[in-house]
Amino acid sequence: MSEAALKKETPKLGRGLEALIPKNYFASGKTVINIPVSEIVPNPYQPRGHFDQEALDHLSKSIKNHGLAQPVLVRRVKNGYELIAGERRFRACQMAGMDKVPAIVREMTDRDSLKIALIENLDREDLNPIEEAKGYQRLLEEFEINHQELGDMFNKSRSAVTNTLRLLRLPQQIQDALEAGEISEGHARSLLAFDDENQMLHQLQQIKSEGLNVRELEQVVADHKQQKSKEAGTQLALFQDLETVLSNRYEARFKIKGNSNKGKIEIRYTSPNQFEQICQALNIS
Repeated sequence: MSEAALKKETPKLGRGLEALIPKNYFASGKTVINIPVSEIVPNPYQPRGHFDQEALDHLSKSIKNHGLAQPVLVRRVKNGYELIAGERRFRACQMAGMDKVPAIVREMTDRDSLKIALIENLDREDLNPIEEAKGYQRLLEEFEINHQELGDMFNKSRSAVTNTLRLLRLPQQIQDALEAGEISEGHARSLLAFDDENQMLHQLQQIKSEGLNVRELEQVVADHKQQKSKEAGTQLALFQDLETVLSNRYEARFKIKGNSNKGKIEIRYTSPNQFEQICQALNIS
């Protein structure tokens, strides 16, 4: 197959992946070899947890009729080859009953293998948001890069990367619902506005039972914030009154922080006499 034909058939790859795969791999037919399917093992760094069965069936039929347009990328391991990029194509080849698959063999480290596997998958548009977030998180941990560098790698803003990573703060039940398509990414982002996990899970059930769309959920969030602000104002006024009463009674400065459920009381004294009065009031000898 000519270089022009390969370019036409090859889907968009991340810039990082193009840099790791020299163009001469695609330019010369000598670098593409047919490897027995039985000698290839999956990539342990594969970030994708779900493969759409209908899409795999469609690709498998296409491969049966027209062959595999783009070879997979592998590296040599002790007992054969390890898949680096192209697991979807590899699975479709298995489904098509192929004994061998065309592959490019590349010698690389574990770090390079991880990076290519993640970049290839994250550059696709059909990863669900949680898979994408987990892929970003692994790149951050394995390669010690920051959010801006990660955004540059995938041509996204730093804030877009940060917002995607925030989805991993959601309770596991909500992450599972997002992966399963039971709620949208917009729903998930709105649920992050609730501080309490129980509130998040309660709203998840509301979304499922009442069919709340994102706009309706955003209104629920707005109402919640407004109510919370009112409660905070009421509590602040109450605490200020209590601080005044306590300060006057014990001739020391009292500061109350928190809400009616939990918080702390700070007592400041400026003389041994104040300290002694406070200890007596608390029955401390």
